Amino acid sequence: MKALAAIVLIVWVLFTSAGAQATIKGPVQRPGNPSVSTCSGRVLNMKAAYLPAPLYPQEAKNTVSASILSVMVEVNEKGNITIAKACAGHQLLRPHVEDAARRARIMQTILNGVPVKVRCVLNYSFDPQRSYTDPVVLYCGPTMNIIKVLNGYAIDLVKPERPQGAPDNLSTAVSVLITVDETGKTEKVEAVSGDLRFRPIAEEAAKRSTFRRFIKCDKPTKISSVLTFNFPGR
Repeated sequence: MKALAAIVLIVWVLFTSAGAQATIKGPVQRPGNPSVSTCSGRVLNMKAAYLPAPLYPQEAKNTVSASILSVMVEVNEKGNITIAKACAGHQLLRPHVEDAARRARIMQTILNGVPVKVRCVLNYSFDPQRSYTDPVVLYCGPTMNIIKVLNGYAIDLVKPERPQGAPDNLSTAVSVLITVDETGKTEKVEAVSGDLRFRPIAEEAAKRSTFRRFIKCDKPTKISSVLTFNFPGR
């Protein structure tokens, strides 16, 4: 028991003395019920091997002012984040910073030559302008770069019109395979699903859309994914 207590004490000393201690207080904006939430612990942003930026919702661009968000995370022995819970910041943005935190990779923490779990804080910034235009930094490795849908990464997503002659009660979703070049412009487009009458219009909208640039290993890179256009019935 004494040996166990000594180990616990060593862990506590290491994590309270190594690196900056941070107590982050930020407003939690709830409709009609503002309050303050406190996060405490080491800030591990600088120990991140990969720290993807959150994909913030478009509705926040005109409704949320610039702010800092904080996420309490648990990092396992391999550097993977197993638990992520936002503890400060606007409620609308919290699920998105939690999702980004879960995809992050943290350098291992070694104690007496053995990797150990840690709990700490990751901070994220939200800027109504830059958060929607800054390049997207991808993981510099062979994995973890799967982007399922590109809609949220568009700087200017052109909205297609319904084709003439299409029945008013017809609704469809068109998926377009798209390649975005190093400058954020579309290079290849091909509609692969959805009503055939809607596909050419969706392809044309995809061609005229522009996207954030993607960076991998400090170099601009192309990326291929899917762009989805919804055509609801009238």
